[in-house]
Amino acid sequence: MSVFHDLVEEADRVGRQRFSRWRPALLKQLAEGPALTLWAQLGRSEEREVRFRAYLDLALEAIGRGVLTSSRIVSPTAGGVLPTLLVRQIPREAPSVRRMVELWNVGDGLAAHSPWLDRLVAPACDELDTLADLEATLAAVLERLYQAPTPSNAADALRTEVVHLRRHAETFLPGRLRFVTPRILAVRDRRNDDELAIAVLPERTWIAGPLELPIESSAPSEVPVALGPGSVRIGEARGRFEGLTTWQHVVVSPAGFVAATCVDSQRLWIGRP
Repeated sequence: MSVFHDLVEEADRVGRQRFSRWRPALLKQLAEGPALTLWAQLGRSEEREVRFRAYLDLALEAIGRGVLTSSRIVSPTAGGVLPTLLVRQIPREAPSVRRMVELWNVGDGLAAHSPWLDRLVAPACDELDTLADLEATLAAVLERLYQAPTPSNAADALRTEVVHLRRHAETFLPGRLRFVTPRILAVRDRRNDDELAIAVLPERTWIAGPLELPIESSAPSEVPVALGPGSVRIGEARGRFEGLTTWQHVVVSPAGFVAATCVDSQRLWIGRP
């Protein structure tokens, strides 16, 4: 392990020289977790030191630029694609130096182009079986989040889900709803302008934020919706919204799902045909 510690100490010296606000505690935190995982994963590879140095170089840049923080090392998906790659995926897979640079460019490019999308799609990166699938997975997820398929009227029952927003943001009080895209729902906090982004795909739902989301919104669907105590109907499709008593806001997405909030709850109800 002496080689490992020597390389980390060398990286710390470089970090102090390159960045005026260098935070050695973050490199130490990284070295005690993700970096140690990568070192073990590299095993007796002939390129062990070369690949590890390349990883530390990227880590230095991420720490120096504020991409990696203590909280993002603990929960990297909340920080975006690049923290997720540096903390989770690269240490698990130990890719080549060239691939590490390619992965950095993907994450850094997405964060620069759209910070809110970067944080929203990060969970998809955390579930990859192999980093070879990264670009294709991101492209597929982004395409699905923006597509607006024609809602089907064939379903006679809605699949319903209750999203507990308190588990993501403890004091968040859900209020007005709008669609950033047909499959991205924005939920505003009643007390301020904070917004959570909810990605709603047919098979799953996930949350990111609070985020600075685009002001533009997708037009809601004109399909008729009816809510009653604990019940919901979109067109002819019906479902149960258990626990929903007095609804506050309700919208129907162009993608065919309905979302509702309640005046006395931190939950969000979603129904899919």
